Amino acid sequence: MSDKDLTQKALLRLPDVFASLINFLIFDHCPVIHPDQICPLDIPAQFDYDSSLNPVYRDAS
Repeated sequence: MSDKDLTQKALLRLPDVFASLINFLIFDHCPVIHPDQICPLDIPAQFDYDSSLNPVYRDAS
């Protein structure tokens, strides 16, 4: 079951697939977002916030 999630995440990391999906879902097939406009961000996958809204990073994923 986790293979499906890994495949979906891998596909969404591709700029042309992501742009196509956003254009299909949000812009009704109009080519508003182009793959060359997409740049990946380096955001940690696992983090929480404490009561004062400071990021708390987990040691294990």
